[in-house]
Amino acid sequence: MHVPSVAAEDQRHLHRDVETLTQARASTTTRIKGLRRSQGIRLTSLSTLPEQLETLRLWDGSPIPSGLRRRVLRVYAHHELLREQMAALAAERRALLHSSSEASLEKVRQLMQLTGIGSNGSWLVVRACFAWRELKTRREVGG
Repeated sequence: MHVPSVAAEDQRHLHRDVETLTQARASTTTRIKGLRRSQGIRLTSLSTLPEQLETLRLWDGSPIPSGLRRRVLRVYAHHELLREQMAALAAERRALLHSSSEASLEKVRQLMQLTGIGSNGSWLVVRACFAWRELKTRREVGG
């Protein structure tokens, strides 16, 4: 078994951060949906939640209780923070793709030229399979 070098392991953190933030953001979206659905609140768009919160009503037409409103706003603030962090990581990755002459990033650029493979998929494939591993046989590729 081949263990990645410290530098190769360090290069994998950017993609891991993207994955972690994506999962955390999906969790906050689910939490907001659960909070509103448990009270029968209809919401058309999550992006305008703070503006809509005053006009939204519970299933029986009563206003949203203050405790629930504060909780939803806290979860929404966390959701927006995660969105901003994801945008910053995406910008960092774009900058690396455009400016770096590293061999693994050249492979990412080459994969992105194929139809159906975007930056996320090509980044993952190259970082997981080709950046630090020395695959010599078909079995190693499949394993």
